[in-house]
Amino acid sequence: MKPCELLPDSTHQALGITGQPKPRQVTGVTWCDWRVRKDSAADSYTISVGYYPALGLKDLRTAGPAAPVDLGGRTAVQGLGPDNIGCIVSIELTASSRVDVMGIGGDPAELCAPALDAAKVVERELP
Repeated sequence: MKPCELLPDSTHQALGITGQPKPRQVTGVTWCDWRVRKDSAADSYTISVGYYPALGLKDLRTAGPAAPVDLGGRTAVQGLGPDNIGCIVSIELTASSRVDVMGIGGDPAELCAPALDAAKVVERELP
């Protein structure tokens, strides 16, 4: 799975994305980052999509309890990231794999709405 293909160009304007996706690899996880630039740097943030091929929802680490969210009938949860790095929406693919959509930067709680908006787009692109 290629995370950079999970937020199609046609959705970027509605999500506020500016610029091109930036792929990266971190410890067996493939990520893709998109920047959302606002009037001030403090209000700008990054939307990151990561594919975990060997870790399911049961392996998700959050700063507090993760709450279930409705994403097209898929099992998904939302919570603040460890060390309050942002807000995570995690979508189950199988019992042992998932896709995370994160809003990173600024106040983590304020990034849950844009992370969920992006996750709704990602969910439609998943197999």
